[in-house]
Amino acid sequence: MSDIVTTDKPTHDEVIRVLENSLYPGAKRESIELVLAYCRANGLDPMLRPVYIVPTSIKKPDGQWETRDVLMPGIADYRIKAARSGEYGGKSEPEFGPDVRETLSGVAVTYPAWCRVTVKRIVQGHAREFIATERWLENYATAKRDTQAPNAMWKKRPYGQLAKVAEAQALRMAFPEFSAGYTMEEMQGKTLHDEWSGPTIDAEATSPPPLRAAAAPTPKAPRKVEADPPRTRTRKDFLDGLEIALRDAKSPEEVDRIVCGEEVMRAKETFQNGHKQRLETLISETLAKWWHTPPDAETPDDGELEIAGADKLAAG
Repeated sequence: MSDIVTTDKPTHDEVIRVLENSLYPGAKRESIELVLAYCRANGLDPMLRPVYIVPTSIKKPDGQWETRDVLMPGIADYRIKAARSGEYGGKSEPEFGPDVRETLSGVAVTYPAWCRVTVKRIVQGHAREFIATERWLENYATAKRDTQAPNAMWKKRPYGQLAKVAEAQALRMAFPEFSAGYTMEEMQGKTLHDEWSGPTIDAEATSPPPLRAAAAPTPKAPRKVEADPPRTRTRKDFLDGLEIALRDAKSPEEVDRIVCGEEVMRAKETFQNGHKQRLETLISETLAKWWHTPPDAETPDDGELEIAGADKLAAG
């Protein structure tokens, strides 16, 4: 007895029901229709969720607020289109500025001052770099309209969210022909103003307000920012410092003290790919050098040991 196999394609209504029950629960049908239209126009699979339905607070010219569904591409949309171009040369690992510790509307947060991402595009056979640097304070989303405190995602993942914003900006610079507008990751939690001085969101035509003199800006009290000690090292800088410290070590005990230090142990847990491989190679080669020293090799006195490389490791 053979199974019955059908090759019939799902109907439009069936696709809508699937999206309503899986990727876009609670969304309006007309908003899901817009998603399908966007995916058809761009040759994208809607099941990959390349575009999001974002309920957005919009301020109208009369000062009233209303919530509308706005379609916003995700970072995956930019990545897919860049990869399809055949000219995408990859991107760099995000580079972060120093940590800043600050209290925003009573909420203590720690965030990177900035993030830098480089995207490469192959132009006439040559890799060209497009560098974007984005600052956390200029991009983070607030929890509510009347507060400066970040929303849950920007407080929980200050590095990850800012890295997506920097990558999206770099992709727009490298591939402007298919990366207009902003991504959902950049606009989530933001407020769009439908005013004459800003982007027009309302589909209905509005008349410009009468001209009036600009009000003098209200002076703001300087914000107190408590910065952590400078932490501008990249992972490469850390590994370079570790290599120097291990090279200058005077004894196996000193090597053990360095490789079992808090920073090295944390690096073992967080480093990935090439950085993790270099870290493991440095440690294994150093341990092999010291623990395979012949028994008659000269050993230091039993007095107090001086950690010659520890200051270099700490400074990075």
